[in-house]
This record gives sequence, C-alpha cells and structure tokens, in this order.
Amino acid sequence: MAHIINIIPITKPLLINIGISSSLIVLILAPGIILDIFLNLITQEGVPYLDLREKMHENGLSHYDAFFQTDHHWTIETSFWAYGTVVEYLETVLDIKVPQEYTDITSYYTETYEDCVLGSNGRKTGITYSGLDDITLIYPKKDVNVSFEAIEEGIYREGDFQEAFMDYSFLEGENLYEMSQYNVYIGEDYPTTEQICQEAPADKKILLIKDSYFRPVQAFLGMTFSQVNT
Repeated sequence: MAHIINIIPITKPLLINIGISSSLIVLILAPGIILDIFLNLITQEGVPYLDLREKMHENGLSHYDAFFQTDHHWTIETSFWAYGTVVEYLETVLDIKVPQEYTDITSYYTETYEDCVLGSNGRKTGITYSGLDDITLIYPKKDVNVSFEAIEEGIYREGDFQEAFMDYSFLEGENLYEMSQYNVYIGEDYPTTEQICQEAPADKKILLIKDSYFRPVQAFLGMTFSQVNT
C-alpha cells in the first residue's frame, strides 16, 4: 500500500478568482487547497498519509522560524525535524525500528555558516533590503557508507554522508545572486536520483515524489533506508 507524506507548508491557503465570464470561471488554487482536495480524495480510497502541516502545529513550530528569512525553503533544522517526524510515521506503518541515534540531534554535528545565504526572495529584493541568512549544516557523527547518483546528469558520489550527499561548492561561490547555497544538500533538483546505503537500519526502498523542500530530508533518509529514489 502506498503511503503519502505531505510536506507543503501552507497553513491558510487562498482561493483566487482571476476571471469570470458568462460561461467560464477561471480559478487559481493555492497549493494548500489543491493538497486538501487531494488528501480528501485519497482518504476516500483508504490511503493513509502524514500531513506535516498538522504536525508543525502540534509541535508548536513557528512558521517564521521554520524558514530562511531570504528564502522560501525550510531551514536545515526544520528539515531535520521533518526527517524525524517522517521516520516516526514510517516506523509505525511499515513496522520497522530505526535506532534513536538516527533522529537524535545530539548524534549529529552542527556547523553554522554566518551571513552566507541569499535566498530567492533576497535575490529579488537585494541584499541591502533583505540581509543575509545563516545556514546550519547538520551531518551525522556516525560513520556511514553511502552513494548518490543523479542518473540523467551522470553524477555519482560515494563515501560518507558529506562526501555523497552534500556539495560544499554551493557555499564557496562568490556571487550570491547566481548560486543557491541551499543546494549544499544533494545538489540541484535532479529529476531522477538514487541513494544506496548497504548498512541502513531499515531494509526498505523509498520512492520520493518531491520538490526542493525535501532535499535535506532526502539526504537524511538516504542513510536510514537501504534505497531511496526520486
């Protein structure tokens, strides 16, 4: 059975009417409304799902603190929270057990780069108005042997978590307007990827249908499950 995980962080979606004629009404549905309709339909078919919007409210996460100030993406800390929440859900529905160290932040190194992120919103307004964000990288203290492949691009990396799932070159570019520092996890939005971890605690294959929000989460899942594909 398929299990659906929603990661769209919209809490109060809007319905916008952009055109009316005698025979046609054109509507733009904000992502949150589209998602609500989708979840209602799969509920009718008995497909279980995890809605991270609800979990954010339950855990008291502030939407202002969950995102970069200059970008529309979650911070890496929020992504790590999402990873732990997803693993907790999958443990239940897949009847698996992931050791606590995998989702315990104390089992990870944290490394903060100050004033180095200019997100898509900041690139539109300019640094003078938006300022710069810090970025805190999170990676495991535990030794892992993993691989990553961006199939269509012919990219292959293997080694530990940082060597395979992170690309520090995105933090080294001098022109903040041309490079997204958020891409340090996984890289760009490659259409098809495969991550392998032979020593993963969960011997399961995961298929992710995602957007850029989920790339850091994708990295963490890649050392937790034996195979992750996008």
